[in-house]
Amino acid sequence: MKVAYLNYILTDSLLGVTNKIKAQAHAAKEQSLDIDFFIFNKDKDYKADNLIFLRLPKRKHREYILFKYDLINEYSNILSRYDYIVLRYMEMDFSSNRFINKFKDRLVTEHHTKEITEILTTKKYSSYIRAFIEYLRGPRFLRSVKALIGVTEEIRGHEINRIGIQKSSTVISNGVYVNEIPFTRFKKFDGKELNMIFVASRFAPWHGLEYLIDALRKYKGKVKVNLHLVGQVTLKQMSKIQSVNSKFIEVIYHGCKSGRDLNSIFAISNIAVSTIAIFKNGMAEACPLKTREYVARGIPFIYGYKDTDLSGNEDFALNIDARNFSIEGVIEFAKHITACGNDISDYMRDFAIKRLDWRIKVNQMYDFLRTLTP
Repeated sequence: MKVAYLNYILTDSLLGVTNKIKAQAHAAKEQSLDIDFFIFNKDKDYKADNLIFLRLPKRKHREYILFKYDLINEYSNILSRYDYIVLRYMEMDFSSNRFINKFKDRLVTEHHTKEITEILTTKKYSSYIRAFIEYLRGPRFLRSVKALIGVTEEIRGHEINRIGIQKSSTVISNGVYVNEIPFTRFKKFDGKELNMIFVASRFAPWHGLEYLIDALRKYKGKVKVNLHLVGQVTLKQMSKIQSVNSKFIEVIYHGCKSGRDLNSIFAISNIAVSTIAIFKNGMAEACPLKTREYVARGIPFIYGYKDTDLSGNEDFALNIDARNFSIEGVIEFAKHITACGNDISDYMRDFAIKRLDWRIKVNQMYDFLRTLTP
């Protein structure tokens, strides 16, 4: 069985997604699974084993938005060689009907969010137009595909409900390629100065940066709290970040970092911050990539949602309500994990290997496709 996994990425702000796809491709190749991972983009054209970048034809920006399915159609001679095509779901446009008519018998869509709700988080005029197109065309498109994959049960159920018919579907959450993640552990909290690290390609509304800044602004304790931000921030976010600094609070903006530079920031951090405002997307359940990286690195973290792969009772993670939490509570959590010692990092690494590794996740996808009727 030969599988193509399609991704449409036109912006550098989705570096985390690109790295995820590279890790999936590596995991599939390592296990001799016949899956090619495609990244449709506007800059580069090359192939490395089963990872294939395809540069889309040069068009006006408007055409990338309104006719992206037709752009992928131009590679139909390549895609027709595969038994199944897994598409990281893109919002609908005016060429989606032609795409589904060509590939529907072998197409499986993979969903990472409730699409309309996420589109509307930006609250721009164009977002309402995009959401309306998705509302009209999305269900019809999905009723025609072979099967659906949701990264959470909540998302899988949402997609089935919005198309109004039963269809083959499953849940396969995000993972991490553990062997490629440095085992950095965490720095023990000395009771005097707390260092938190918050990593994102860009700080989107559902990451909850504004809630963390508000909690820092309300903090009245005497422990020095340093928040290390790694990723892209907007000018509006930067203004809020700078306004919160005081004698006992410092927000340090590092910009985008990777490799040795990123590892050095993790090395001084006591805890990490994962997604804490997924409710902005109208969801309660998620499986963020950053959470999986934190587990693999062995650094305890705070998060604010139901995670597909966590019970919610793990000692290495503190589940908070972003709209009602305190930095004092985070400090108590840091004391708790420090008392647990290095064993907690070893446990986290083992947890990642056994439950979160991409080698497990890509096998789950391949096995699910095998169950579909030809």
